[in-house]
Amino acid sequence: MSDETDATLADEAVLDAYAQEKIIEEQRLEQQRKDEYEKNVSTVMFSKAKVKYICSPHSGSVLAEPEPDIVLDNNIKVCGVKCFMEYSTQNNDNVPYTIPVITDLLFDSGFNLNKELLGDIVKKIFFDSYNNIPDKIDCDMFCEILRKFYAPAYYFGQRLRKCACRGLVDELLRLIVRGCNPNTADGEGITSLHCACEFNRVTVIEKMYELIGSKLIIDPKDKYGWTPLYCAVHHGNIECVKLLLRFNASVILPNSVGKSPLHCAVAQNRIDIFNILKDSSSYNSDVVDNQDFTLAHEAGFKAYIEIFNDICARNSSLKLDRLGYTPQDYVDTILSDSVFGEENISREVSIELSHVDDTNLNK
Repeated sequence: MSDETDATLADEAVLDAYAQEKIIEEQRLEQQRKDEYEKNVSTVMFSKAKVKYICSPHSGSVLAEPEPDIVLDNNIKVCGVKCFMEYSTQNNDNVPYTIPVITDLLFDSGFNLNKELLGDIVKKIFFDSYNNIPDKIDCDMFCEILRKFYAPAYYFGQRLRKCACRGLVDELLRLIVRGCNPNTADGEGITSLHCACEFNRVTVIEKMYELIGSKLIIDPKDKYGWTPLYCAVHHGNIECVKLLLRFNASVILPNSVGKSPLHCAVAQNRIDIFNILKDSSSYNSDVVDNQDFTLAHEAGFKAYIEIFNDICARNSSLKLDRLGYTPQDYVDTILSDSVFGEENISREVSIELSHVDDTNLNK
């Protein structure tokens, strides 16, 4: 019995030693993994996926999708058929399938913004991608050409606005020449001009205006009452602001809460932009929002002293807002809560307003 007991104890000792070795080995490997992680923690936390290849620069957007298959508007079709029949009669029913002929037919059908650009589009759509080009065109074939060429805003508006956002000038101009109206908006009321102003696409704005001129609506409002100028001011896009003012954009048109682009510039302390806006012919320092906030109220509410003084120097009438406060009241309230510089700033504001007559406060 003693021999068997000794053997059993020996086996158990071997098993215990093996188990202990396994535990020690697992602990060593775990510590090794931790050390490796600590060593490469920055790489692990901030590693970036490697791009193997790019399918399309517009993947995931409407620009990567094929063009929609549209139903030709009856008015466009009637006009196209009329132009084709007139051309066919004048040329003894001989209408060759050539770039100049198709360009002329489309131009006479109403796509007459830019004939040179129109010809480039015709070549791209109906010649570069075609293998078997016919010799002549009949009326049905021209109607099909017209259907493929026409890009109404109902189907192509989203593409147009995306091109404006991304600064894709050539694609944008081609869509407009094909009949996509840049003045149309999405469900939020945002037009291509809003998009261009938000992303500071100055060239897009210039080329759109160059192509359609006064037909481009400069001050459309979205559902919140923002105009393209308001968008440009809000995003600090000073070059767009300058360009829109050249096209006589209004600096005082209110949004849904009565804020104008002037209010926006003051509220964000955009001094450079405000200096440009105040030179506009439509500038009015007395413009108020729905709470009767003037520009001086807007500046005083945030204690923007430099712009506050500039406004007050131009206009001495300090009106009351809906709560019965003057712009100076807001400045004094904010400065009274300040710890540093209160006395100097308050004195500076008081000096600037020393010429204001108290009788003006009730206006």
